[in-house]
Amino acid sequence: MLGLFDPEKMEPVEQEFDGKKVQRFEYTVKDPNTGQEKYWIVSKRTSEHVDALLIERHNLLKIQRLGSGNDTRYNILAA
Repeated sequence: MLGLFDPEKMEPVEQEFDGKKVQRFEYTVKDPNTGQEKYWIVSKRTSEHVDALLIERHNLLKIQRLGSGNDTRYNILAA
C-alpha cells in the first residue's frame, strides 16, 4: 500500500483487544492515485515508526503487511 499521511490527522483511540481496553492510534491516509481517504489503526510500536518518518518530513509512505492476526507486522518505508 502506498499512502499519503497528514501528521495533523492522527489521534489516539481506545479499542478492546482480548477483553482488555488498549490504546491504538488512528491515521487518516490518502491514496495518492485516487485522493480517497482511509483510516488506518495501528499499535503504539507501529505508530512510533510512522511518526519517526513523519518527523523527517516523509509523508508518502510505502506500507507492506507481514503476517496476519496477532502476528501482523508492518514494513514501513519512505516512498
